[in-house]
Amino acid sequence: MSIKPIFLFLFFVTIAVFFAENVFAEKDVPPIIVTVSPEYGQKDVDTGTEISIVFNCRMQKKSVEKNLQIFPYTQGKFSWEKNKLIFKPDAPLLACTDYYITFNFQVKGDSGLPLTVTYFTTTEQALYTGVDGMINIVSKKGLGNSVLVKGNNAVWSADNRTVVYEEQGQIWKIGVSGENCLQLTNNQSFKATKPVFNILEKTVVFIGIDNAGIANLYKVDVNTKMVRQLTSFFTSGNIENVKWSQDMLYLAFLRAGQIWVMNGDGKDLHKITTEDVTCAINFAWSPGGTKIAFNGKDDIWIGDIYSLELEKISFTNFSAGVLDWSEKNEIVFESDGLIIMDVETAQEKQIFTAGKRPQWINTGEYLSFILPLFNGKNTAQIWVMHKNGLNKQKLGLINLDSTSVCWSKKSRFFESSFSQ
Repeated sequence: MSIKPIFLFLFFVTIAVFFAENVFAEKDVPPIIVTVSPEYGQKDVDTGTEISIVFNCRMQKKSVEKNLQIFPYTQGKFSWEKNKLIFKPDAPLLACTDYYITFNFQVKGDSGLPLTVTYFTTTEQALYTGVDGMINIVSKKGLGNSVLVKGNNAVWSADNRTVVYEEQGQIWKIGVSGENCLQLTNNQSFKATKPVFNILEKTVVFIGIDNAGIANLYKVDVNTKMVRQLTSFFTSGNIENVKWSQDMLYLAFLRAGQIWVMNGDGKDLHKITTEDVTCAINFAWSPGGTKIAFNGKDDIWIGDIYSLELEKISFTNFSAGVLDWSEKNEIVFESDGLIIMDVETAQEKQIFTAGKRPQWINTGEYLSFILPLFNGKNTAQIWVMHKNGLNKQKLGLINLDSTSVCWSKKSRFFESSFSQ
């Protein structure tokens, strides 16, 4: 007997066993996925969504459940309605995150990546402190509002799994579902406030104000809780608007009308503004992380962090207020309503609203703003709208003494291997 027939026999037996173990059908019918929800490529999926897959025939339930792969890893429970598999996560999905659903990592395409049943992106979520002093989480669409913990100035971690915030003069972190609350700082020599998270280092930079009223920047390691001082100012002066560049290499902050920039370790500290051209309210980093836009005494200016060259880019907005710079290279700022400026062309579009403190959401299709109520209660509403001024959605109430709103973002540093 020749070797070839034996080889062919073993080959077909192997294929038969493979399909018997991996196709999961109860009958001799090739299984086909009829529908899947969320749909392939769907965006703005609510974090409370269940995942469902409808097959064309009854399936071997345990085999399907065992071989279903969800990335990022998500715990949950399975249920069936005839040919329909339903997966209900134990906790809300992560905000602003790409999810990939596959079956059995043995089955791969030409690229070597697993075959994807579906992938979808969850919607952005905002962190803000409500009028009761509690940190709230709410989606861009106004859904899934949940109360987390008492605190202020909350910010997202890199993977949107953790929230960092201040409470009672110290910095804390907590899971988005309220789990694993941990105090990061415990130094009574200064009051810790306004944390900002560094994606690359897994550290938190915050403002520390000592008993003499002198403010400096400090950095705490999220894992070790080791604290290090970054700046050494010896005179009083508030530090505001602490922001990392998009690439997480440079840190900028506002002090006494001057914008300072330094490396992440506190070295190469220098100003990009001058005594004549100062920053009136706030600033924003460019998408490339090499320039900073700010509102001067009049109009909008841009400063280069390397050449220190200053350029005025608007000439008719003498009352320009709070601004933000989007990934689409557009600057939104207060000025008799809100104005959106294309940085390349300098073209401006006015949005008629009484909204204040505009802020871009993620990639820059939508923005949020607050609307003061003037009701004697020191409160304001948080609103979201498309940059064309349409699709407005009210999200909640905020105290005007704590107007920080932080939106979740898709991090370029934590992209899934599926998208490579």
